Amino acid sequence: MANLLNVPGAVGVPVVKKKLAHEWMISFYEEFETLVFYNAELHPAFLQLIQFAQANNQATGFRREVVIQGFPLLCALRQEEKSLYIGTRRLSRELALMKLHDVAPVLMDQEIEKHFFKLKEHMEKISTVSSHQFPTEIEWVSFLNELPAYWQKEEWKDVDEEAKGILKQLVKKTGDYNSTTFEKISDWGLSLTAQYDLIRVHLLKFLALLPSLDHDKSGDEVKRNLLESLRRLKSDSELLTQNKKRGSRPLPLYLNFLFSLGAFVSGFLPARLLAAVVRHLVRMMARRFIAGESINTCHKTLRDLRHSHREATLDQLGELVVSSKEADEYFEKVLQLIHGMKQHIPKGEKNSAGILNAHVSIKVSALSHDFKPQAFDATYAKVAPRLKRILMEAEREEVFINVDAEHYHYRDLVLDIFGKVLLETPELRNFAQTGIVVQAYLRDGANHLQDVINLARKRNLRMPIRLVKGAYWDAETIEGEAHQFTPPQFLNKEESDLHFRQLSYMALKNSEWIQLAVGSHNLQDHAFVEALRKLRFPNAPVIEHQCLHMTYEALSHGLANMGWPTRNYMPIGNLLVGMAYLVRRIMENSSQVGVLSIMRSHQKASGLISPVEVHLTKKQNHAIQFDSFVTQLKSDFNPARPTRLFLDDERARLENELKLLDAELLSEQENWKNSSEIKVHCSSKPELILGTYKANTADEALRAVDEAISGLMGSWWSKQSFCLYRVSIMLKAADLMLIRRDKLAALIMYEAGKT
Repeated sequence: MANLLNVPGAVGVPVVKKKLAHEWMISFYEEFETLVFYNAELHPAFLQLIQFAQANNQATGFRREVVIQGFPLLCALRQEEKSLYIGTRRLSRELALMKLHDVAPVLMDQEIEKHFFKLKEHMEKISTVSSHQFPTEIEWVSFLNELPAYWQKEEWKDVDEEAKGILKQLVKKTGDYNSTTFEKISDWGLSLTAQYDLIRVHLLKFLALLPSLDHDKSGDEVKRNLLESLRRLKSDSELLTQNKKRGSRPLPLYLNFLFSLGAFVSGFLPARLLAAVVRHLVRMMARRFIAGESINTCHKTLRDLRHSHREATLDQLGELVVSSKEADEYFEKVLQLIHGMKQHIPKGEKNSAGILNAHVSIKVSALSHDFKPQAFDATYAKVAPRLKRILMEAEREEVFINVDAEHYHYRDLVLDIFGKVLLETPELRNFAQTGIVVQAYLRDGANHLQDVINLARKRNLRMPIRLVKGAYWDAETIEGEAHQFTPPQFLNKEESDLHFRQLSYMALKNSEWIQLAVGSHNLQDHAFVEALRKLRFPNAPVIEHQCLHMTYEALSHGLANMGWPTRNYMPIGNLLVGMAYLVRRIMENSSQVGVLSIMRSHQKASGLISPVEVHLTKKQNHAIQFDSFVTQLKSDFNPARPTRLFLDDERARLENELKLLDAELLSEQENWKNSSEIKVHCSSKPELILGTYKANTADEALRAVDEAISGLMGSWWSKQSFCLYRVSIMLKAADLMLIRRDKLAALIMYEAGKT
């Protein structure tokens, strides 16, 4: 027992307590010392927690996860004690140890028991903070970025009142739109996908699969997959009805009947005929959302749009390319769009916001099949020549180029490539008719917008931005849960709405460098930004309003009839391939009470509740969804979160360790070259010696093994009858390895020649 106590912090107790400035106390485990203190000062991340509590009067305290050097720490701040307690993620280490302690089959001496009492006390200080008092993510983000707190109503009363007046007019204009019979039928079908998860999962999956079955001339594969989707749809609905599970809704009787009838008829139809009918119906549906197969076949769609006083931005379908051939095709089709715009739109014509009517949206990642955020130079070398050509051709043809939103993995790399091309290409020095998308559902959206502002300032040109909520909510939140890192998006829909308004404020405030274009299907967003510009930023450029083509046509018409410059985001390309685009739009718009739900309420302004009211009501009713890492405390095993090399700070840490190791190895090269021992070379860099070793005989090897075994059997480790001590030390060792993960990764990369 005494030997064990000589192992510092072996049982994971809070061995370090330090007094901070302003009489705050911080309590943590000794192995976290290098994380908690940075250059002998408290790490800024913890200082922000204290500053937030003081600024927002968080008297009862709160919990929040802080990630330092890739290591997640659960922090509890108790302002009444002026104390900050730091533990492991979900308190999993502490809870596991306490569980073992509670079932201990042996008596422990008083000293050990005292250590565990301290551990329990520390753990309870973290775990007993009520989640009802936690600050919401939007409050935290607002504090960090000094963004307007719209929930402080008095300060924004004038803007709110003005927005309500504008909203009333917009609702009337929107309600004046009369949908066609086809729109009504297809809207009804799309609304079902918003209401029933099963339809989204099974039928939309089939639609996404359909383009890959083009080779199936007999129709057998199309028929087989369709019948399988209908069968699973029916069986899953029956399971939900029987088990009465919460969450997904079983299909009502009339839908069960319709899908059963569809399956019955499909089973009897010849495969070739069924496949032809399915493909025809899918193409017919796709024509609603997709302008045409090419720039040469979309004249009627563009003409009808312009007759209703609206413009378009054409988006060439073809993102997520997987081969160089696909990247070549995408590049050539974008150039065709640029050169073909003058067939439909007079060259150089601008709307009332001063933005070119000839307008093309592009995906930068589609310009290469090998788009790697962790390899900027290599990716830039592939993408930059094509992007330069696109921008230079657009300037020559007087076409606006908008860089579209991408997955979170690609967002920063896209902006870096875009910025470098603009800054380092002399021919583009004065090209102002280009911009980029900013996504408001991302918690770090303000940082991204600031990077865009900085780029515009460097160019000394005002840059239009398209502000949207975001298009990848489902995929990126699920990825976060699967890989054990906090999702980059807000988890509560109204927080995205509030952040959208905050970034609108930030853009209008920086109108010397930024021109705002609002892409939203929420009527309140459009009314609010117009009110905000009118009352707070009257000198800012005119705001352009944007909608997805034919997704909420009533709103698009309403915006145009308000006299505002309005633009539809309009995909163009293969209709069947375009169904994958449609599926993603439906998924995105139905995941978080999106446009498919909003469309059903636009006739009643009273039914549109502001995000401020939604947020305050949810706070009052304790209905806010928080990150699971701060609310779900459990002793279960948690896998280590991966290093996300697409984020600059996480990649920089690994690159720094590689540089340090490289310098260390270079300093030893001469000694190792002159050594008579056996040399070990780096497999990916053979000229580099990693170390030397002396060859042993078989007898020496066996003797070393015997010594190791006897040493183990005679140590205190092997004499412990209870696994608690071993577990506590191994958990601590695991934490120390995770804290040093970048250094260990660098060693592995050199030793094994890995990338």
